[in-house]
Formats: sequence, C-alpha cells, structure tokens
Amino acid sequence: MPTTRRRTVTTADGVTLNVVEAGDPAAPPLVLLHGFACSSRYWQRQLADPVLTERFRVIAPDLRGHGDSQTDLAEAQMSADSMDGHARLWAHDVDAVCDGLEAPVLVGWSFGGAVLQSHAYVHGGIGNAAAVVLMNVPPLLGPPVEGEPLAELVSPEALGALVATTRGEVEDFTVAVFARGPHDGSIDAADLAMAEEVARQCPASVCSAMLGYAFDFRTFIAALPQRERDRITAVVADEDQIFHAEPMHAVWQHAGARTVRVPGEGHALFLRDPDRFRDVLLDCLATSTAER
Repeated sequence: MPTTRRRTVTTADGVTLNVVEAGDPAAPPLVLLHGFACSSRYWQRQLADPVLTERFRVIAPDLRGHGDSQTDLAEAQMSADSMDGHARLWAHDVDAVCDGLEAPVLVGWSFGGAVLQSHAYVHGGIGNAAAVVLMNVPPLLGPPVEGEPLAELVSPEALGALVATTRGEVEDFTVAVFARGPHDGSIDAADLAMAEEVARQCPASVCSAMLGYAFDFRTFIAALPQRERDRITAVVADEDQIFHAEPMHAVWQHAGARTVRVPGEGHALFLRDPDRFRDVLLDCLATSTAER
C-alpha cells in the first residue's frame, strides 16, 4: 500500500491547511478536493490506489474549517457579503495547495467543485491546470427561483439534510451522500461511521457559512476560451441523492461544458466504487489531453 505523507500550508488570509499526499513527489500532481462537511479521509481509497499513485502525486487537502485543517476561523475567513468575496476566500485554499505545482489535474467533488469554480472565477480561467474535473456539483447554487433550473436541482429532503448539519445533526446528510437511489440499503457501515465522525469535526458555523454561499458561474464558464472549456469535464451521477442528475446535466450543457453521465452511481461514487471512479477520471483526462 502506498505510504501517505502529511504537510501543512498557509493561505494568503492566514488559514493553516492540512494536506495528505501519496505517490511519487516528482509525478504529475492530481489534486482531490472534498465536499461539504467532509475531509481528505474521503479520498482514502484514491490515496491507496496503486494505479493512481504510480501515475500521479496524489494530493488531498482538508479545506478550511474541515478535517485536520484550522477550524477556529474568524468570520472573515468563513464568509463574505458577496459572491466575489466568497469566491476569493475559497480560492485562497486552492492557491496555497497548488503553489509550485506544474500542470495539476484538479478534481473537485461536490462543494470541492464549487471551490474549483471559485478559483477559476477569481483568476479569470483555469490557468495552468492540465484538466479540471467537476464531480457531482452544478455551476450555480443559491435560493431557488421559479423558472430557474436551481429549483429542480436540490430536493427538499437533501436541502433539509444539509441544513441539519448546522445543528450537529449529520445522519441524514451522510446517508444522502452515500446513497445510490432513494432506498439504498447497501451503504457500508464503516463508511457511514467515518462520514459522521468527519462531519462532526466541521463546526456548525462553517457549515452555515458554506450554505450561505450563493453563486452562478454559468456565464463565466460559457465565456471561457474553447481551449479552456475543452479541459473541463462535469461528471454527473444518475442516482445522486444530493443533486438531481437531469437538471444538473442540463445546466452544464447550457454552460458549454463537456458532461459525462455515470449510470447507477450516487453522489460519492469514488468511495462506493473506486475502480469505476478511476476509470471515469482517466477517461476524462484522456479526452482533455486529446483536445488540447
């Protein structure tokens, strides 16, 4: 099993982040960003994957307020009063983790995908990234507006489970993350226990701040040069119980991004079926490389 290494980095606004790595330090970097109330522990199977760690320097940070990163955050380190301010805040994390990396592959799952979109938005593009994979995350979030696809993206049950985390109630949230469909009885108990432990590490104030981040990156993504959009892939799992697949697929197509549908999988496909996730990821990278 590949050996993991730990280091810390400090963001431009003074937040200390924990970073876990595996694989050859000289190999091309593969940066994996976790989701809402999660941590680098969610990527444990990728950090132990002999195929990925032979090919890449696999890098999995804990975002601010999560896992073993700094959780005692000032208000200005958690939230802002505008979309631009929120985007700059989360872009700091990507900047700190990717400092000195050449042509990284950036994978953002769920809220981690919002973080990657925030980073691109702040910097006016995806920069030197070899590829960007946005997994089970839409390009817009916020209060539902009638007639907008956002009204169809998140079910009331999923929204309720997310809001409950701000009260320390994480059980419904973790089940929704792992479920493949609405009545999935196949979720591994050890995975659920890990997810509940990790969710409780994330302070309620951080959960509230993230849920208060409303954004819409559709126009920004659609305006990117074609050579950049060719390096972006949105992965949509058909049985996702957080974000509904059909409206998410539609909004990504409207934004001009390539989409890949994954039938039979839920929100956390990389934990439920790491081999399938690896195949999907490598196919995304092969397509991005072919079109550069």
